[in-house]
Amino acid sequence: MELINLAKTNRKPTLDPNALPKRQKWFYERAKRICEEGTPFCSNDFKPMKESTFRYYILQLRPLLEVVISGRPAFYKIKGIELSGDSHKLTKKDMGGGQFFALLDSLKLKDPAIHDISFKIVNSDLHAHLLKSGTTVDPSNNSFRVNCPQPDNNIQTKVRVYPESIVVYLGCTYKPLTYDFGSLLYLHEYLSKISYHLSSLGNGVLLPPVSAWICTKYHFGKDGSREYSGATFHFTVNDVIGGMIRFYSKKMKNGELIPRLEQNRSPHRSLEDEMKHAIGLEDSDASDENEFNNNRPCFVTNFPVFCF
Repeated sequence: MELINLAKTNRKPTLDPNALPKRQKWFYERAKRICEEGTPFCSNDFKPMKESTFRYYILQLRPLLEVVISGRPAFYKIKGIELSGDSHKLTKKDMGGGQFFALLDSLKLKDPAIHDISFKIVNSDLHAHLLKSGTTVDPSNNSFRVNCPQPDNNIQTKVRVYPESIVVYLGCTYKPLTYDFGSLLYLHEYLSKISYHLSSLGNGVLLPPVSAWICTKYHFGKDGSREYSGATFHFTVNDVIGGMIRFYSKKMKNGELIPRLEQNRSPHRSLEDEMKHAIGLEDSDASDENEFNNNRPCFVTNFPVFCF
């Protein structure tokens, strides 16, 4: 009788993303799309899903996932997908209270900035054209990854073409764009170049005007102006009006650590409306600056702070 090599048979089970059950496949594809935009995902990205259901999917798909940030909430990514640089190697040292308050107080929100910006374009013609032309398709979600020109070295551009839409992701985590009309006008010019490139790939496929592209997500906040020399840290606040807030140490390209305070926002409005919002032309109960700063006390005093 042939002996079985247990060392070979007792390997950890592997999962094929293309052979997942329907609901697990849906969860995986949604998580993958978030990661392809350059950011990790957490339970907040799947609301109104219950926390217990989210944890169940994480457990079932664990061989395909990596933990990016431990905590409440924990952040995950799909294995093999490179994020925008906001993954942090965190220590288990606590930050002194005085140091925490000093850093936080130094980040009063004046001249806020945005980074990791995502746009959605409703269009099916480009996908149909790429499919007919024989372009290699990602079998896991029937999408195409399009190589785009990079007109600005400070902005990393990624584009995914899906059957019914196009997602454009702009990663500028190391040099965020000031949230004002001038920067958004520059963003419009930048996206116009991307639009021209996408149209040329589709042999003249007509896309909606850039001003009508829907801004689905960005990180809104403020970087510290001076280097921080302490232990790395990461704090998260859930369920804040306007989106989850994070306060963490950001490692820049030159190796410096700086404090960063940001809010994950999902405006779901056109670039034109975002420009109007930036210059205060839309009716609003409070400015972005006041809204963000008014939430800061809750960030420190009214919830459990998690430090890793």
